[in-house]
Amino acid sequence: MKNYSIILIILFLALGLGSCTRLEDPIFEDNASARVQADVDLARSSLRSHADWWRIKYYPSSNREFGGYNIFAKFVSDSEVILTSDIDSDNTTSSYAVISETGALLTFNGFNKIIHYFTEPGIDSGKGAADSGLKGDFEFIVLESTTDSITLKGKKSGNIMVMEPIRGNGEEVVIQYRRSAAMVDAFNGYRMLLPSGKIESLTKSERTFRLTSNANSSIMSYRPTLEGFELYSPYEIENVSFKTLKYVQPDATYPEGHFTDESGSIKIFAPQTSNQMLFSQNRWHMTYSNLGATGKGRWDIARTKLQAAGFTLSNVYIGRVSATYPMGIAVGMNNMSAQGVASFTFTPIAGTTNQFRLPFVGAYALNNGFTGTHYNAGMTDIIAPFANTTFTISVNANERPLFITITDNANPNNFYRLTLTTAYNPYNK
Repeated sequence: MKNYSIILIILFLALGLGSCTRLEDPIFEDNASARVQADVDLARSSLRSHADWWRIKYYPSSNREFGGYNIFAKFVSDSEVILTSDIDSDNTTSSYAVISETGALLTFNGFNKIIHYFTEPGIDSGKGAADSGLKGDFEFIVLESTTDSITLKGKKSGNIMVMEPIRGNGEEVVIQYRRSAAMVDAFNGYRMLLPSGKIESLTKSERTFRLTSNANSSIMSYRPTLEGFELYSPYEIENVSFKTLKYVQPDATYPEGHFTDESGSIKIFAPQTSNQMLFSQNRWHMTYSNLGATGKGRWDIARTKLQAAGFTLSNVYIGRVSATYPMGIAVGMNNMSAQGVASFTFTPIAGTTNQFRLPFVGAYALNNGFTGTHYNAGMTDIIAPFANTTFTISVNANERPLFITITDNANPNNFYRLTLTTAYNPYNK
């Protein structure tokens, strides 16, 4: 009888506890769902509260070894967004959504080359490892939303990224960001003046710096700003910590200008760079409207061949393609699914700082989509005015280093005004 009473008590307690659990779960779940939906609604309303451009302080990869970028987003409806960036002059429209997971999640779920450039494999983007590329995000956990800023966390990288609305003339501000980015990106061989007066050489890779003297030192992962550049996290050296550096115009000591921290005790600068070096170290993009008569004539022939083959021209640039092709003209077709390069030998003209020749080496595929058919469908005409031609580089001081012009010494109608900003659909620009 005693054992029977104990069993009844245990059963009663078990049933009682079970009943409590069943009664509380729906309430808890309803409260959690309501909170998540409130976060989603707040994020949506925050995005739509500003009709012009938002700037995203974007850092791909959890290690931030590729540096930071400015992506600009204009949310034109509850499902449509326009994107551009400080490395791409195109405005590209696609879909987006704010959905609920454990909280609000902003996802750029429609393919958009502006942001998916950072997420696609390196075999397609030409950056990072062939399989992983730049390791960027296109989905972001929304940590906080206001009309003044939205704080995001990369779902894959875990990087904290802040969105802020651009006030004033958004289109002009975006252009200014591209110019500012070019001021940092165009040069190599940077050096850093320390508070002690010591000068350290810096190794620049993508948008990062590292002390050349210490391969194990922390990287300075930077993002261009309108005033200079900003590091993802503060960097300390010789007991001075800094995160933001502002650009100072060239002078006799720093002929390419320099960047300095708030205290003025840290200075990062590039040594004086010849126009030959400026040209050979970078990728200079071509557009139809910025070609001379010779180039336009060749591109007109190329257009006819492309159309006959059913191809489209996506991108053309001249300069440093890769370590394998240190100088070449790279051509992308069919939304960059077919990419090839005409390799040249960059040959400076002795006794000058602004002239060069380009002896032709050969043509090669940059990805599996490029074949001889693509090479003969217009690319031969695009590259023809360059082979074994001597060019002179000219740079307007007010535009350096965003734009340069190269002109054939023997034919003034064969000139190309080139830009550091990536230009897709070059026939339309």
